[in-house]
Amino acid sequence: MAEAYLICLDDREHEAVRRLVADPYRTESIFEPFDLDAHFAWYFLRLKTSRLSEFEGDIDVLAGRLGCSDPGAYQGIVAEEARKWSPIILRNFVSRRLAEPGVLQWPPPTDYLIGIEAKCAYFSRRVQDLKATKASASKIRKMREEIERLLGLGMNRVALLDIIANPPTFSDLDGQAWLAAAAQADLSFKKFAPVLAQRLPAASPVGHYVCSWGAVDGKDETMRGAPLWYEMTRALENPHLQRKDVQDRHTRFASELRALLASVPPPKVLPAILFDCAKCGRIYSRDEQPCAH
Repeated sequence: MAEAYLICLDDREHEAVRRLVADPYRTESIFEPFDLDAHFAWYFLRLKTSRLSEFEGDIDVLAGRLGCSDPGAYQGIVAEEARKWSPIILRNFVSRRLAEPGVLQWPPPTDYLIGIEAKCAYFSRRVQDLKATKASASKIRKMREEIERLLGLGMNRVALLDIIANPPTFSDLDGQAWLAAAAQADLSFKKFAPVLAQRLPAASPVGHYVCSWGAVDGKDETMRGAPLWYEMTRALENPHLQRKDVQDRHTRFASELRALLASVPPPKVLPAILFDCAKCGRIYSRDEQPCAH
């Protein structure tokens, strides 16, 4: 996995998504409106839709809920761990217990599916333009077609996630650097907001969320970052699911997906993250080493 600032990476979009979903504390605010516990969820990144349907392309983020083999296990583990740990770190220890063999239901439920189209722009102090926001009419049209495909696949909810990468801030006083990073993140969001507001058509059921990720001088944004979240529009239930053909497609997709997840070993770490490698065609989890291609 890359260890560099997002603005320095060619594949910043995929890496930004990977970093975000790997840290549920950063993504609680985006997944809460979806009624999804970011700490107790599974994510499939860049899943090729041709594996499961007649559609071509891939899904940047496909997400769903996890479950326990014993329906009462979740609340029991939470109650037990709550007696040992403060609320600040409770989620960490609950997640460890839920990932233990025999506790987690695997393959997980696939009846409730969230599809996310992700884009990553970057803010440059030298070239403060909007080229990296994919703001042209053709880019927006293509993006809307990709989002419409997610609705047509029968996702329960669909969202557009815009990530803005920012250059690192520097300060002799570490705390001041964090404040400067947050200020930079807010500045870049405000600069791009007029363009971002044109992403989706009016009255769209698709949610639109923006993460402007401020960075502090160091190794990368994961440990020294200041992500600010903005909700442009909230995701609504997919209205296409009222159609019989989309309902049938959702059922087939969910069934094929569950079989695909069953072919992968249960996760050792939560949240569960799976990758569909475009280079070698292999599916692997965060517990495994990625391909060397």
